[in-house]
Amino acid sequence: MTEAGQCALLTARRDLLEQPISLEEVHIAVRKGGKNKAPGNYGIGLEFYMANWATIQDDTAAMMNQMFMERKVSAQQKHRVIVYLPKSSDPTTPADFRPIPLLNTDYKMA
Repeated sequence: MTEAGQCALLTARRDLLEQPISLEEVHIAVRKGGKNKAPGNYGIGLEFYMANWATIQDDTAAMMNQMFMERKVSAQQKHRVIVYLPKSSDPTTPADFRPIPLLNTDYKMA
């Protein structure tokens, strides 16, 4: 392939990757997400998205596209709660705990 052909191919791939996220792509992400995971600080887990998909699908896709196209997420979406889970049955020092950040579900989907 010529250098011009390679450049055109790379441009076409880049353009394809920069297209808005389709509703189907968001739905695939929701369906493939981990179930029974702890939600972030606002308490909405992936199960909410699954159970209410017909109602929230357009708003969810619009939110994902806004984050993607603007290449940023809001401070609220990045907010997380850190919980400390014991590594053993008898924790006595801070080293005996594992920090687990609970991220908001919309942030995890993005």
